[in-house]
Amino acid sequence: MKPMFESLILELTNACNFRCPFCPSESITRPKGFMSMDVFRRIVREGVEGGFFDTIQLGLMGEPFMHKGLFEMAAHASEAGLTVRCFTNGSLLSAKNIDRWAESRIDELYISYRGIDPEAFSSLSSMNHEAYVAGIRELLTRAASCPERKVILKCFKPSLVDSLVQTGAMAKDMKAAQSADYVNRLLESIGLEARVKHSAAAFHDTVRLSPSLSVRLESIARWNDIPDTSKGGRFHHGLVGACDGMRGHIGVLWNGDVTTCCKDYDGRNVMGNVCAQPLGDILSGPEATRFRKLMRWCVLPTPYCRVCRGGETLKDSLVNQLGSIAYFRTPFFGWKGR
Repeated sequence: MKPMFESLILELTNACNFRCPFCPSESITRPKGFMSMDVFRRIVREGVEGGFFDTIQLGLMGEPFMHKGLFEMAAHASEAGLTVRCFTNGSLLSAKNIDRWAESRIDELYISYRGIDPEAFSSLSSMNHEAYVAGIRELLTRAASCPERKVILKCFKPSLVDSLVQTGAMAKDMKAAQSADYVNRLLESIGLEARVKHSAAAFHDTVRLSPSLSVRLESIARWNDIPDTSKGGRFHHGLVGACDGMRGHIGVLWNGDVTTCCKDYDGRNVMGNVCAQPLGDILSGPEATRFRKLMRWCVLPTPYCRVCRGGETLKDSLVNQLGSIAYFRTPFFGWKGR
């Protein structure tokens, strides 16, 4: 039977050792913490028994490799029959962690490559840039001997969407325009001759380099923060829009709070907590039912959703609202028929 959702996006921790300009981690008002093994086991058990998902993605906010129980949790989820994906910024890929990954039950490891150049990297982390690149290079090299483990190297690229929704400055900060060149240099250093190219018109470009290694160039995702009224400008909240939340996926925060989507970084769309009630009751409860009903008609159901699909200018807001409907509800772009 097909699961209710394609995946569960689970936050092992909301702590992170990077300061990426596109990420609202500095705006989080909820406490920092780490998910307990008991809560994790409960989520896996109820998710599998209820047929809610067959894939678990480790990483909503925070850096999963900062959680000491990462590999134990991945093994538990895999033993329960789930496909395990893990997202990392790649900063903690020490020799020991690479060995543990090679022997782990993590089916797919997504590395968000932020080492474009030393100058850009210094604004993200105090970590030594050469050590960061060396760790990623070592893991990519090891991937060739682990064909059962998929590695996806993710990088930003400039796109038409960035120019329409004013993420151009962000792209410049991240050196996105040079991402393909830098990734090619990294790949060449481990003996891979494939050339990665990008298309400004497409949202994502994926190049498969080997059975175990792919490179994914993607547009900088819009991740709206709470509107900054101190600048005196007016924020244009969205009224309509669409997303994959409560359709393709749900999110669970480190403390067990169940939320609607992967972008609810501060828990503003929380529908319940798995420590207080069963996951199935939360997903069939009044808040979840109301959310699904309104989103079915592309009506934004919560204040946070209206911020997420809003913008600092009217044009920005309209592009964000109508563009999301085109992307998620029409037979083009990334529409999956859910």
